[in-house]
Amino acid sequence: MAIRGTIGIARTDHFVIPFHFAYSLINLIRHCDRIWGPGSVRLEIVEGSLLEENRIGLLNLAKGDWLLMIDTDMTFPHDAAEKLDRHIQEGKDLVTGLYFMGYEPVAPAIYSPEVTDRTPAVRYENYLRDTIFEIGGCGMGICMIGSTIIDDFKKNQQVAESFRRLYKLGKHVGEDLSFCYRVRDKGYTMFCDSRVKAGHLRPYTLSESQGYVGV
Repeated sequence: MAIRGTIGIARTDHFVIPFHFAYSLINLIRHCDRIWGPGSVRLEIVEGSLLEENRIGLLNLAKGDWLLMIDTDMTFPHDAAEKLDRHIQEGKDLVTGLYFMGYEPVAPAIYSPEVTDRTPAVRYENYLRDTIFEIGGCGMGICMIGSTIIDDFKKNQQVAESFRRLYKLGKHVGEDLSFCYRVRDKGYTMFCDSRVKAGHLRPYTLSESQGYVGV
């Protein structure tokens, strides 16, 4: 059976994986098996002390039409992969679900599409609700990267640099946003589907339903 895509988990600790994450992942894989056939989705886990190295490892291991990166402190719907996959099949290059950063001030883990090399990345706080829209970057908490982007990095032998932290406007940029800068510089577009809602596990679950409202 052809591989539809790869689910990639990047771990930077050796603690027990949270139950709510594991439960979400099991249900997601079961749903993928049901709609695309058993074994149609690969699961890859890369562990290490540096998140950027783990993400690079996942990019190398990716097979199929996409790599769905999911962090172990997330909860997500069972059909998240199916919904994001539809956009990849329609020709979009990268699509993230909607979740929120786990620190104050609370803000969505997406950036305004007006991001440039000469202006700082700005959180997309007035995001559009329950639709898909273009963004300038995102976290990789629940993000589907299409094979067009992955193949480009592999063909040009740039995987090893893909998530390395960039230095812009006098400070280092996080590994996820650094990857998004590189994706954008290659001419690809990035989107968020705010109908795919994920929770960010803390001592509580931070999600859109807990008071953060877009437009």
